[in-house]
Amino acid sequence: MKWKPYHTVWLVMGFAWITNYMVRMALSPALVQIQGEFKLSFGQAGFLATAFFYAYTAIQWPAGMLGDRIGRRAIILSSSIGWTVCALLTALTTSIAGLFVVRLATGLAEGALFSNDRPVIAAVTPKDRMGLGQGLSFAGLGAGLALGLIVGGILTDNLGWRVTFALFGILSMVAVLAVWRFIPEPPRAADQGSVAVPTPGLLDVLARKDIWLLMVTGIPVIYAQWVVGTWAPTILMEVTGQSLGAASVYSAALGIAALPGLLTMGTLSDRLAKVGHGRKIMGVLGLVGVALTMGALGLGVAARLPALILGSGIFLAGLFIWGFWSPMFALYSEVVPRRVLGSVYGLVNAIAFIGSLLAPWLTGAIRDSTGSFAGGFYLSAGLALCALPILLSVPPAFRLGPEVTIGFRSQSPVLSQGDSRPK
Repeated sequence: MKWKPYHTVWLVMGFAWITNYMVRMALSPALVQIQGEFKLSFGQAGFLATAFFYAYTAIQWPAGMLGDRIGRRAIILSSSIGWTVCALLTALTTSIAGLFVVRLATGLAEGALFSNDRPVIAAVTPKDRMGLGQGLSFAGLGAGLALGLIVGGILTDNLGWRVTFALFGILSMVAVLAVWRFIPEPPRAADQGSVAVPTPGLLDVLARKDIWLLMVTGIPVIYAQWVVGTWAPTILMEVTGQSLGAASVYSAALGIAALPGLLTMGTLSDRLAKVGHGRKIMGVLGLVGVALTMGALGLGVAARLPALILGSGIFLAGLFIWGFWSPMFALYSEVVPRRVLGSVYGLVNAIAFIGSLLAPWLTGAIRDSTGSFAGGFYLSAGLALCALPILLSVPPAFRLGPEVTIGFRSQSPVLSQGDSRPK
């Protein structure tokens, strides 16, 4: 396959996500040392982990709207500079209050990336490769998660958590340079459509019930991700007696699963869309998989199964956790007008990351009250099952047809499922 300019954009944004997630995930193996250094309970350590997500969730929508107005490239560059500085500042903190504040600032910096990089990918990627492009460029999250846990666990075990953050901050400087050099500002041409039907704005899009149905289904997926992403090293150390470094390697199976999960689900959704079916069926498959694998992990934790089996379960859960997003991101790029796509992506991620506000501390609190992490996995499985009928009810409800296009798109001048103007 001949290398195209959009391949470079996929690659650079994937690398930016790697460093983003390495800085984000370094806290998970560090929690073991931080708990001891600052005398924290599991619930308190979970609350510290949640600090990042308060800011990360809050900035999603404003960052998307700002990118819609002033351009994507400036926001992406500022975001990457921000998490680089925050990683270095984390290495200098000496108090739990300071660590909490720096993690809040890290969340603000990293949170501005998603709602601006996804529209860039949507703008440069051919429509018939949208699921693949959204998935492949997003796979950097999984690689960064795996590296953050593996490298972060080994470095923290041998050099301490502050050195780990300093080294990850230095690596993030490379991402800043790559973004500055290779990421273009996508054109902001207005959507073209019928003279009789004007292109809808953000308020018109948000008046659609189906958009809200789609958005809330992401909450249990993010919840599951951060049950595992936050606590897996601690759980494996507690249940199997592994060292921090070894436990972090097994935990990294969550990130290793990202590339096969995203590519497989994204490619299948492209094929379904090509033959006239909707993309949401792949999201349904993702939710079913999350429910089954998280429930199975809960049983495995309760039974104190060996690390290899639990690591394999984490990998299987990761396939569905990550795979859920390729078809969903492609679907949003098809049913939302491009000029407000950043705002919508930002709101999508903000709502989904409500799950991240709950998962770390609630799972820790369950461990404090029951003496086991198993209940946290059972709760996650139940939330995924509750989301299934919600996603299936997205029009065309309980059918395989293509989802309703909201307004006119330059690449999709004909409305699917009839006139989909807000009623």
